[in-house]
Amino acid sequence: GFGKATRDVDLAELAALAREHLSGRTLTRTQLRDLLAPRWPGVDPAALGWSVQALLPIVHTPPCGIWNRGGGTPFTLAEEWLELPLEPAAPVERLVERYLAAFGPASVLDVQMWSGLTRLRPVMEAMDLRTYTSDGRVLYDLPDAPLASPEEEAPVRFLPFFDNLIVAFHERGRLLTDEQRKAVCVGSMVYPTFLVDGTVGGMWDLKGGALTLQPFHPLPSRARQDVEAEGERLLSFAGAAGGKIVWL
Repeated sequence: GFGKATRDVDLAELAALAREHLSGRTLTRTQLRDLLAPRWPGVDPAALGWSVQALLPIVHTPPCGIWNRGGGTPFTLAEEWLELPLEPAAPVERLVERYLAAFGPASVLDVQMWSGLTRLRPVMEAMDLRTYTSDGRVLYDLPDAPLASPEEEAPVRFLPFFDNLIVAFHERGRLLTDEQRKAVCVGSMVYPTFLVDGTVGGMWDLKGGALTLQPFHPLPSRARQDVEAEGERLLSFAGAAGGKIVWL
């Protein structure tokens, strides 16, 4: 990992030099890497460039690639992009609250998986949170958070690469099976999926103005119609209105 590659690097110095290079401008990771490398000639330049993202508050600025075409990831200092001074580090309880507002109910392991933090159980147990028990697991949520009725129908939704709904949980069985997870989460990639009735129904790809749908299991006629209707909205959003929808 990058921690091993930079174990002999003074991280405070790395952060300060990166801040100096980024001040007043936007750089891609490759450009920043090349500027940092001469200071630490014996260190993997890629590790230096990637480490900056863990050391400084930065923002990925547009355009970070365009439809169907990748590109170098540009970034700059967050305080300069936002034109606001950054707040001091917030207490961990605030981070938990923000997570639960988006993804609750969730377990301690879920929050830890998403945040990268550990030892959050005593923190969450001491907070004023509502709890549920599901399959032997304790789930936490904000005390005033609405809870959807089990009878409520979940609409079809298309999720992009690396969507937080997929990666924000330790226990992903509520969304997809182990076999589906192996197809969606491959190495460091998390591929686009579509949801049917609140769970992953398949994967999608958009190329050449055509939307390709690969269901994981046979879908009822109404579900297919709903997927196609949402797919047409996606095509329109992507500037490909009227494009073909192809089922595999």
